[in-house]
Amino acid sequence: MLLTNNIEDAVKPMAGLLEREIAQTKPLTLVDRAAANLHRTAAIFLQEVTAYLGLKRVSPRQYNILRILRGAGDEGLCCNEIASRLVSPDPDTTRLLDRLVARKWIRRSHDPKDRRIVRVRITPSGSRLLASLEKTVRTIQNRQFRNLKEDDLRRLVSLLEALREPKGQS
Repeated sequence: MLLTNNIEDAVKPMAGLLEREIAQTKPLTLVDRAAANLHRTAAIFLQEVTAYLGLKRVSPRQYNILRILRGAGDEGLCCNEIASRLVSPDPDTTRLLDRLVARKWIRRSHDPKDRRIVRVRITPSGSRLLASLEKTVRTIQNRQFRNLKEDDLRRLVSLLEALREPKGQS
C-alpha cells in the first residue's frame, strides 16, 4: 500500500528521535518520516566510516572498489562491471580507478584474448591496505548496529531490499 503525502497521513504529533534531532515541529507524513530517518541514519553511519577512511586517505568508494576487486579474484573485472557493483554508484568510476592505479593499489591490463578489454585487478599493496582497514571499519559498523538483535538485522535487510525491489516484482 502506497502512502500519500496528504496531511491526513501525518503522524500524530509525537516527537521522535528524528524530530528532536532536526528540530522538526510540524507533523511529517509517515513516508516523509521514514525517508528522512533512512537518509539521516545512512548519512551519520557513512560519516563515521568516511572520517576513519579519510585518515588513511581513502574514500568510501575507493574502499568499495578495493573490496569488489578482491572479491573478483585473479580474473579481475572490467570498468563497467566494477561500476555496476558499487554500493553508491559513481558516474566517474574511471577517475576513481585512475587514483587507485596512481597509488599502486590496483592495476589495469589488457585481456590477452581480446586486447580491447581492459581488466582491473587489486595489487598486493591494495590487498594489504584493505586488510588493514577492514578490521576498524567492521568494528565501527558493529558498534553502529549494536542496538539491533540478529533477527532485527535480518528484518532491516529485508525491508531495505523490499524498498529497492523493482516495481511489480515482489
